[in-house]
Amino acid sequence: MTMFTTWYEPGSDLSEDIAAAERAMNFELGWFTNPIISGNYPDVMLEYVGRKSNQEGLTKSRLPIFEVKWQIALKGSWDFLGINHYTTSKSLNGIKFHIIVSFFYCNTCNLVTIC
Repeated sequence: MTMFTTWYEPGSDLSEDIAAAERAMNFELGWFTNPIISGNYPDVMLEYVGRKSNQEGLTKSRLPIFEVKWQIALKGSWDFLGINHYTTSKSLNGIKFHIIVSFFYCNTCNLVTIC
């Protein structure tokens, strides 16, 4: 499997900007690679999407939870993982970042990327 991703670096040495860059990587690359590596979505995705879903009055997260049998099946299911990387962006904490996907909408990721 080969993934395409933007690479995110912190926009400063501030710990919150370092966390913003890690969050951006988890929302873009980790969304697809974490399930096949660890059996589940990144914790930060589960937390942020779950919180936003709750704020929207939903009874469960828009991000589906893998059943244990699927976690077991997914974990380690890859034999090759390639990364296509063409762009690096700087990430700063504190500005809302929008991700629109067919099954969830999260505007509380709390970061901005600067290309």
